[in-house]
Amino acid sequence: MSDPFAIAALPLPWLLLMGSLITGFFAMTRSSIMLAMLAGGAALAFGAMTPTAVALSGGGLLAAWILRTQKGAIAFAGHMVLIGWAMALALHMVPGFTNAVGLDAVQSSPFAIPYSLHLNLDKPQIFLMLLLAWPALLARDCAVRWGPLLVSFLVLAGLFPLATGLGVIHSDLSWPHWAGLFLFANLVQTCLVEEAFFRGYLQKFLTDRIGPFGAIVSASLLFGAAHLAGGPLIAGLATLLGAACGLGLWFSGRLWVAVLMHFAFNAVHLIFFTYPAPLG
Repeated sequence: MSDPFAIAALPLPWLLLMGSLITGFFAMTRSSIMLAMLAGGAALAFGAMTPTAVALSGGGLLAAWILRTQKGAIAFAGHMVLIGWAMALALHMVPGFTNAVGLDAVQSSPFAIPYSLHLNLDKPQIFLMLLLAWPALLARDCAVRWGPLLVSFLVLAGLFPLATGLGVIHSDLSWPHWAGLFLFANLVQTCLVEEAFFRGYLQKFLTDRIGPFGAIVSASLLFGAAHLAGGPLIAGLATLLGAACGLGLWFSGRLWVAVLMHFAFNAVHLIFFTYPAPLG
């Protein structure tokens, strides 16, 4: 790419897949799946996915669509398989994907550790599977409860002084020249996908079985566990972030609120603090 930080110059398969996620988030399911198919074809042509990966991806989406109508034990078993498949995609364990490097060991400021951004073709497919398999994903579950929702935003804001006090981040105002690419990729392939899975899917799934409190706690702990590679402090803060987003979903009844909260946290982290962490 002549300008590696220009969104329009990013690889075509990735742009098509991001378009698929965006249209899917606005409940344009047919357009979303058509764009996903085009993304798979482009990825195959560009050598970013092997025929095996394309077949596995297509099979996963077909299975998710079939799961949507299943009941009882078959549905339960199918959802367990879906969770396992989502974990494999998130951990990049499914063979045949070549995820491009969008940012390679860049620094948000001289005081932050180097950061790399991968343009994933595997992890974002989690959202597409959930869109097909879980009708409640984008449903509006209740009227917005503004007072309690404000509390969830205050919990979110409180994470920054807590993380600063623990030494996980330092105050550091910056706007790196790659911020636009980071924010776009973070919103679509990180915040949207993770909130769809942990809040729109797991939390809603568990709410019907163990109630809202148990569902928020369980989904938040699992979200924290997914960040254990960063160490116990990062995992703990991620758990609290998950709880704030979980409360946001519960008090608003809308997935986009949880996505916005997650994105706002990451954007503030990038602009006002050392991202992803201080040098020392």
